[in-house]
Amino acid sequence: MPIINIIVFIFNGLWCCLCGRRLSRSFISSQNQLHRNLADFFYSLTVFFWLVVFSSSALFFDQEAIKISFNLAVLSIFIALAFFIKIPLTIKFPSLAQLAFWIILILGITSTFVDLYYASFPFNMIGGWIVWKRFLPLSTVFFVFSSLMSLVSTIFFSIGIFISESKKAKSLSFLLAVASFLLTISTGFWIAESYLFLNITYISAAFGYFLAYWAISKKYNI
Repeated sequence: MPIINIIVFIFNGLWCCLCGRRLSRSFISSQNQLHRNLADFFYSLTVFFWLVVFSSSALFFDQEAIKISFNLAVLSIFIALAFFIKIPLTIKFPSLAQLAFWIILILGITSTFVDLYYASFPFNMIGGWIVWKRFLPLSTVFFVFSSLMSLVSTIFFSIGIFISESKKAKSLSFLLAVASFLLTISTGFWIAESYLFLNITYISAAFGYFLAYWAISKKYNI
């Protein structure tokens, strides 16, 4: 039983749920679309972590059930990415935000069905950690895609550091740039084959979530 995995996933799931709830309340009062997108981002990650908790806890059950639950968890990552990319697009290119959302969502649904068909045994156990296995060509494609998307967000917010006039705007751009960079590292989850690399992706993701939430909360006093 991968106890370490379960504890980490439960903690991250609870953290993301609390962040999403607080941002949802802020959206109700402010009607700021950034709060809504970020809240949906955190809620999608909550679903991911809790589905993976089920997958990690079900190692003595049917392997097919584990594979299905894990692939549904991966689909929630795509949903989270779709909401995350809407944040910079809503700021500068609002007309493209919804299109980007649907493109990523369709890719996520497609990858889920393809992976369910081609993937075999869904995980390895290394040092008490689960290293999830997916259809390698698909994992590689989506690692490149998601890392490039996060890298674009990193560049976008990094530019904001230099072109923003106010000190507060520069601070916001800096925090979001670092958050995006950490989320870029976390995309290594798609191709991780060692528990050390997998842990780095989880830690990077956790800090990326925190900084993204902190940046928005600082700007809008959530």
